[in-house]
Amino acid sequence: MRDNVEIPDTWCPIVGFRTIKIFLATASYFKKRIYQLEYVAAFLQADVIGRKITSLPIEWKEMFKANTEVHKWLGKPLRLKKSSYADRVANLAWDETQINWFSSDIGFQRLPSERSIYVKKTAKGMMMVPNAVVDQLYFATTVEMKDWLEKETEPIKNRQTRQLLDHFGPIQIRCPSCRKELCSRE
Repeated sequence: MRDNVEIPDTWCPIVGFRTIKIFLATASYFKKRIYQLEYVAAFLQADVIGRKITSLPIEWKEMFKANTEVHKWLGKPLRLKKSSYADRVANLAWDETQINWFSSDIGFQRLPSERSIYVKKTAKGMMMVPNAVVDQLYFATTVEMKDWLEKETEPIKNRQTRQLLDHFGPIQIRCPSCRKELCSRE
């Protein structure tokens, strides 16, 4: 128990060697390429575990000259809704968010022998994902399943990109592979 939050002793923010060995052996058995999903600002997407209170320094008034709406919140206690990188259990909160998404929303099953590996089996094939907090490795036995997972993660990636654009102001992001540009001014 830390900061009024019960943290399981067995939780680890990264997958272990055994998990990686199982994942790589299975991908090798099926002769499949391994792909990676990367979540930008992942910990900021997770709900806070427990009750977290913070305050914004009054000195930040200079930083927010243009946004006077923020001034009323400076120096006052604020309850966090989302995790932050400074939070001791932010990665655990993101891990729980991922677990719920994999098992509840998109139908993966947790491997009983290795709890950080998620498997989805359908008539079309199989997909395996080790839950590695921020960067997700995965493989699929069919192109349809690979495309399906990428489509399922697209709303998360779009939301994260938009939140970053809103936070950091007018910037441009260019995707090197597809040559698309995303501008926060749009």
